[in-house]
Amino acid sequence: MLILSRTDLERLADIEATHAALRDVLGRQGHDAHTVAPHALRWEGEEAAYIPMLGVDLRSNLVTSKTLMDSPGNARNNKPSQVSAITVIDRESGFLKAILHGAIPTRTRTAAVSAVATEALARKDASRLGLVGAGALALEHARAIHRVRPLEAITVWSRTRASVENFRSSLESMWHGTVPVITAAASPEAAVRGSDIICTLTPSVEPIVLGAWLSPGQHLNVVGARPRPTDREVDADAFHRSRVFIDHEETAAHESGDYLLAASVDGTLPEIIAELGSVLRGDVPGRLDDQDITLYNSVGTGLQDTAIAEVILKAAAAAGIGKEVPLDA
Repeated sequence: MLILSRTDLERLADIEATHAALRDVLGRQGHDAHTVAPHALRWEGEEAAYIPMLGVDLRSNLVTSKTLMDSPGNARNNKPSQVSAITVIDRESGFLKAILHGAIPTRTRTAAVSAVATEALARKDASRLGLVGAGALALEHARAIHRVRPLEAITVWSRTRASVENFRSSLESMWHGTVPVITAAASPEAAVRGSDIICTLTPSVEPIVLGAWLSPGQHLNVVGARPRPTDREVDADAFHRSRVFIDHEETAAHESGDYLLAASVDGTLPEIIAELGSVLRGDVPGRLDDQDITLYNSVGTGLQDTAIAEVILKAAAAAGIGKEVPLDA
């Protein structure tokens, strides 16, 4: 069995290979690649939740299981609010192939999925990115989305100026060539207005982006809210004004607060056009014209972990990275 640490994974994570793998596997979701909707374990009086995320790819013969602990209280102690580990099993033999630290794969595949959605749903001429949130996930999103829609400008908002400046310096050091113009937004609204592509990347509990700010032709990746039916980043108006796409229907129905809290006064939930995979296969059209507002609600699935696990294990084998442990010894 191979053990890959966070440091190992920082060396192995490849946004280009991950993007290609996710575009492929999401197009096969429900056919020869499957995900199981997470049913979180929660206890009355405790804010932490434990979320199992399962995926299986019949083509790669990998089965993955990620156990995610979502503990908002960790932030008060300067610890990550989400901690996870991914196990990888060979589907034919049932043997455990690897254990991966969950942070880097989750961050990389989340940004790659947003890039897949942007490629499928954003206008072809979209070149201005608005980021609500300026942390590590924002950096990954800027890198990933720049691959599918070459960016001329990035407007970024964070609660602290220091986070924006860290985002700017980190992006400039990562991109040795021409860097898009980076502007600090005074508010979330300023990051939204005037952007072609918007990514919400905060652990917000209440809406931080309003539908009233949206303009025809924009595309939103709604990404940051924890997988809880009580948490959301955008309001109901944003959903009702948009053509809405999701990663997995059952997952959204159980764990997407953005979707579940977007019900109308009469309790009617917004229309979901389709899962993203249906657009990738050509079964359902995404954007109908340049005036559409499109919204991709990303909750995350086990199958997405399966896809990046395959990419990482191939890279680890080629580079000779990781520690082999004889589990049956």
